[in-house]
Amino acid sequence: MREFERVLASLHEGAGEKPAGGRRDYSDLLRRLIDGKLVLQEARNIGLDTLPEVRETVKMFEQQTLRQTLLYRQVKNVRPDGREVEKVYRDSIGIQVRSCLFAREEDAKQAEEEIRSGAGFDNVMKRMVTEGKAEGREEGVYMKGKDLLPEIAGAVSILSEGGSARR
Repeated sequence: MREFERVLASLHEGAGEKPAGGRRDYSDLLRRLIDGKLVLQEARNIGLDTLPEVRETVKMFEQQTLRQTLLYRQVKNVRPDGREVEKVYRDSIGIQVRSCLFAREEDAKQAEEEIRSGAGFDNVMKRMVTEGKAEGREEGVYMKGKDLLPEIAGAVSILSEGGSARR
């Protein structure tokens, strides 16, 4: 009965001052407790608790549960900084980056002028690659923000889909 009361109390932890929702049926909870006790008793009767692999698994579970409990207690009232969360998120997600490398600055400026005047990035880059003025691929490469140089990551992070950045 004490165990039933303990489990029942743990179910109500954190419920606060909510109004009662009427009479509840706790027979399922009681049945689960009884079933658990019977399974545990049967396992002990057949010697399951003496097997090395079971002992090792139980030990690992205990350590994992202890770690999780301690971690929860340490961080339960911690409120993360929204900007830091956003930065970590941006660094961890993959973004598709398409770029071209120009041998001459004049060619890069010409491509930039064309794109700024309304020509599509894809069309300009295809033509520049075809003419041999730039090197690049048609398909983008997926990269994580943390894998990019800081200057490039900063420029890419402010772009909308399909946008282009100036060097």
